Amino acid sequence: MCGGLLVNGYKMNPRVLSVWVFACLVFAVRGADFEWSGEISTTGTKPTARRLHSSVVYGNYMVVFGGYDGSNVNDLLHKLNLGTNAWSGVLTPTGTAPTTRRQHTSVVYGNYMVVFGGYTSGNNGELHKLNLDTNAWSGVVTPTGTAPTARHGHTSIVYSNFMFVFGGNDGSFKNDLHKLNLDTNAWFGVIATTGTAPSARIGHTSVVYGDFMFVFGGYGTSSLNDLHKLNLDTNAWSGAITATGTAPTARSGHTSVVYGDYMYVFAGNDGAQKNDVHKLNLNSNIWSGVLTTTGTAPSARHVLTSVVYGDFMVVFGGWDMSTYYNDVHSLKLPPLACQIGHYCTDLSTPQNAIPCQRGRYNNLTNQTECKNCSSGFYSNVTGQTSCKECESGKYNQANRTTCWSHSASCSMGYFKGSGSTTSDTCKVCIDGHYQSSESYTGGSCTPWTNCTAGQYISTNGTSSSDRVCSSCGSGKFSASANAYSCTDWTTCVAGQKIASNGTATTDRTCVACTTGTFSTATNQNACTNWTTCNATTEVESSAGSTTADRVCATAGSPSPSGDAPSPADSPSPVDSPSPAADSPSPSGASPSPSGASPSPSETTTTSNVFATTTAAPTVVPVNLNKLNAAAGWKYATALVAVVICALYIK
Repeated sequence: MCGGLLVNGYKMNPRVLSVWVFACLVFAVRGADFEWSGEISTTGTKPTARRLHSSVVYGNYMVVFGGYDGSNVNDLLHKLNLGTNAWSGVLTPTGTAPTTRRQHTSVVYGNYMVVFGGYTSGNNGELHKLNLDTNAWSGVVTPTGTAPTARHGHTSIVYSNFMFVFGGNDGSFKNDLHKLNLDTNAWFGVIATTGTAPSARIGHTSVVYGDFMFVFGGYGTSSLNDLHKLNLDTNAWSGAITATGTAPTARSGHTSVVYGDYMYVFAGNDGAQKNDVHKLNLNSNIWSGVLTTTGTAPSARHVLTSVVYGDFMVVFGGWDMSTYYNDVHSLKLPPLACQIGHYCTDLSTPQNAIPCQRGRYNNLTNQTECKNCSSGFYSNVTGQTSCKECESGKYNQANRTTCWSHSASCSMGYFKGSGSTTSDTCKVCIDGHYQSSESYTGGSCTPWTNCTAGQYISTNGTSSSDRVCSSCGSGKFSASANAYSCTDWTTCVAGQKIASNGTATTDRTCVACTTGTFSTATNQNACTNWTTCNATTEVESSAGSTTADRVCATAGSPSPSGDAPSPADSPSPVDSPSPAADSPSPSGASPSPSGASPSPSETTTTSNVFATTTAAPTVVPVNLNKLNAAAGWKYATALVAVVICALYIK
């Protein structure tokens, strides 16, 4: 059509012509939806024509293994670069390859192709793994658990970290379900399912969509076109699904692939060889009927393989009951909204879909981001539609790319508990406990030491070290356990005495000095009694208190509190009497400091009070000029009285 228009292009408006040319070029490169490519021209040495082989996609390559070419069953390995259409020729991988086989299954898990079962001269039940990065075969894998019986014509799919095997022929047709842990190579034996399982069959197809495995067609007692669904989490069969629309004719030896929300079924044998294409909406269970395709379709055939690469279904090989094929064809599929296992930053350009990163997945179309794997699950490759559960003895937290083995022993700060797929066996010590070993298998941590009364916490405990206690120092105490510091004893101040001394666990107690006692310093063990003034010679010049002693003065002495003349009251040198006039003669009685000492019969006194004495009159020369009015009225009055008495006696 484009060619015809371009021939007459000179009649078009130049702008219209350029747009039309561009559209035709895009059409030529991309192809129309549901357009067959015709046989693709490839380079390199292609595999021999064959049937009953297996094909998987890994990166940009389609990997083909085994099959039957009409003469021989082979064990050869080939790769087709789907970007350049170049065959590798026969690969020479390292390791021990599987024996020759046909009607086996191959699935991709991580960077491995896992091969199970098949038929050579008899049924085979071996398990092999090929490292797709290094082309190294594992040799026969020795799994644990109960494996399926040796069989051929079965199907295998991968969900999470498990391979599910359904049906096949072990000498009789089967409809049993088996599961292999692809990380541990452990078989689970026949899986107990609920619901109504499909009838026994071979030559059917199984695909994964979301959490379900869809089984279609095959051959039992006759060709089949029934549809069944298995919940891969609960192992519950749906029973035969009543789909609407026009289903494919009953057939076996066909292929089925999932692309977007659809399962595409191609070719097969319904009693005749087929090359029709059908589409099933996996959400609504609506069949499309035979799709109308353009281009040159592959010739009718069965026992071929199909894989999805980008937005193409790529077909290889097969048999039409007379001719074996090794041709490659591709069918252009409609652009997806945004594929499962991917996310699109711009939903209007789904061709730019980005595979989900490791540790994330997406089981829905039209998503702008992928979801994190939940705790206990992981994904170790990109573009995953589900996450794999950690196997027994391993664990992780959310958004992980792998699982870790449970610890055999625990480091400092941890003790050995029970693990799960979401937690390690080592648990952190709770607050107030510790564990100081670097290789500990005990089931609990040790409580911190309790610092008792009389101690304080000098270093607090951690999850890996004990609390350190120290004794309170001299003059300090702590009355409760686990104190962070010691308290200084109470200081007994002046006027108090120590009633009971402090200890490391109790405070010092103080009481006030009682009346008649005193203390002038701190922390005294006893109060001191006031001084007792001599009843005959002294008087109390200053009363005692709880903080000061009583002060006694010689009787007749001025009180130190105010009767002594100040320096201003002292006579000046001009007032001093001359020796001849003022000093008494040697024959005169010398007065005592307070006057003449009275005899006992002349004195009336009371102890510790001011006393008055009456003595024989003595003429005392007085220089009245020495008196100063500031000396006080008491002193002046006393002197006048002495003078008057002396004059009277004389």
